[in-house]
Amino acid sequence: MNTSLYLPDELAKRLDNYVKSRPSGVSKNKIIALALEEFLAQKDAENKWSKEVMDWQGVEGFELDRSEGLLDIAEGDDLDVFA
Repeated sequence: MNTSLYLPDELAKRLDNYVKSRPSGVSKNKIIALALEEFLAQKDAENKWSKEVMDWQGVEGFELDRSEGLLDIAEGDDLDVFA
């Protein structure tokens, strides 16, 4: 996919200098794509639960009654919310 990209002058100069200092075959395009890939991988990692959280097995002997405090309403019950 082609994308146009504006770089501030100072950043563009730094990129040019970096590319000139590398062996041929390393393009600005490749460097920018690698930088974006690394940035997005870091953002993806920040948005995931840690391994410790995902591996948590709970506390032995502690059970949560999820129905506690909820109304026992069966389908079809006639509810008068203004009564």
